[in-house]
Amino acid sequence: MKYFNRHQEPKFLSDHAARWNKQWSRLKQRNPGASFQWYTYDEKPVNHKIVPLLAQQTQDHCSYCDAYPQRTGDDTIDHFCPKGAPAFYHLAYTWTNLYIACNHCQRSKMGDFSDKLLRPDADDYSFERYFVYNYSTHKITPNPAADEADKKKALETIK
Repeated sequence: MKYFNRHQEPKFLSDHAARWNKQWSRLKQRNPGASFQWYTYDEKPVNHKIVPLLAQQTQDHCSYCDAYPQRTGDDTIDHFCPKGAPAFYHLAYTWTNLYIACNHCQRSKMGDFSDKLLRPDADDYSFERYFVYNYSTHKITPNPAADEADKKKALETIK
């Protein structure tokens, strides 16, 4: 997972996210089985407008596994804090909760969440702080020099 600078929130999203988040929250509270469908803006689903912006900030890499090239038709938007969990309904359209992800990472994570998960755009994130990459085995492991809290975050993120 490579660090990236999150770009500024697109204006159409900052103008409408609060209303869309409230609509989604109300819908899920009334009907917990409701499935998520992106709202539209300018006659286009919001995700179609956001995917290129999210991909651009990671140079077309998956936000989590760094797979490249992204945008091969399997790119998805991951809600870091799952939009289907009641505690996070209000974040469904929040820019800082949205990440470009390959299908593999999206399917692996699904609706799981832990407050130990690392965000690749966090100001204090660096790969070397949390992980070691073994070039022989191509495995990522927690950095043995990290403190215990950082090792736990690394393990949870690898999982």
